[in-house]
Amino acid sequence: MSIDNIYCITLDSSQGIDINHTLRFGLHTPIFFKDGLPSISLKSAVIPRSFYIINDNNDAFDIIIDATTYNITLPHGNYSAKNLTTVLPQYINASVGGTPNFTCSYSKITNKFTITAVASSAVISLDTNVSNSAYKLLGTPRASHLFSTSGANKVYVSDNCVNVMQINTAHIRIGNMIFSDVYDTSGNIGNIIYTIYFSAGFNAWENINESFIDWKTIASSNTALTYIDVKIEDKDGYKLN
Repeated sequence: MSIDNIYCITLDSSQGIDINHTLRFGLHTPIFFKDGLPSISLKSAVIPRSFYIINDNNDAFDIIIDATTYNITLPHGNYSAKNLTTVLPQYINASVGGTPNFTCSYSKITNKFTITAVASSAVISLDTNVSNSAYKLLGTPRASHLFSTSGANKVYVSDNCVNVMQINTAHIRIGNMIFSDVYDTSGNIGNIIYTIYFSAGFNAWENINESFIDWKTIASSNTALTYIDVKIEDKDGYKLN
């Protein structure tokens, strides 16, 4: 790649304007595209680990008791499966009024939750086909799940393994460039400028340093770059706070 001019743009999140979890940075001096197609690459980044396992994207499910629906919203934070055996019944019971009384246990062997409605003859379902669904967290397909009868109780056991893994991947996108406007040196289309693979553990910061590699070419009809929108997303495309 022949490079005639290089502009180094420094973005500080404290100076961006938050638009629905997207940070917009206006450029004091526009960068004009004179000859040829401009390219962009991430040089370095320091990103605080300020997003949680349970967040705006995965905090909700419904409990349906005899055709009455109760909306459950879990508190945001970082939890282990064991922690959630306390949190889940606490928030379910608060929503349904304590009748029936719900409990929760977790099996390390199967990596599944068992949610129990104690001494209940009601028809009960767990519905994870909702917005911002906690279905992965609960180990369920995104659907409505009927509790089965077990003695005097009603019980639901996770269909799949529960997923309380922390976010391990994020994408940095240039949000004001449409998908077909950006492609890499191999001709692959997409406006992902960089994919971040977070290190294990709850480190407070992630440091990324590259040497002007993985250039992306911008094939935009615009003649100048006047602002940059930055979105940090997880691997499912959900924007991170």
